Amino acid sequence: LAPPFAPIQCPVEELHACFPPGHFDVVHIRNALDHVFDPLLGIERMLHVVRAGGWVLLRHARNEGVPGHFRNGLHQWAFDTIECPESQAASR
Repeated sequence: LAPPFAPIQCPVEELHACFPPGHFDVVHIRNALDHVFDPLLGIERMLHVVRAGGWVLLRHARNEGVPGHFRNGLHQWAFDTIECPESQAASR
């Protein structure tokens, strides 16, 4: 069984160089954005490669590096959530 496309490795900050604008219907990152050098740039690049009307899905543990005080070097950032009224979330 051969996949239709070979997977490639591409840092999230470099997605614009690996894929054309609007290339994907869904861009998903899970428990990885807290490990990158520039998470805001990574989110911007994900928005660049998803089609208009597509989905960018971010899924992460809350403040995962905080308990270890970021000592092991794996976690560069801590993410938390804020309450967002459903009407605002749907319009973004």
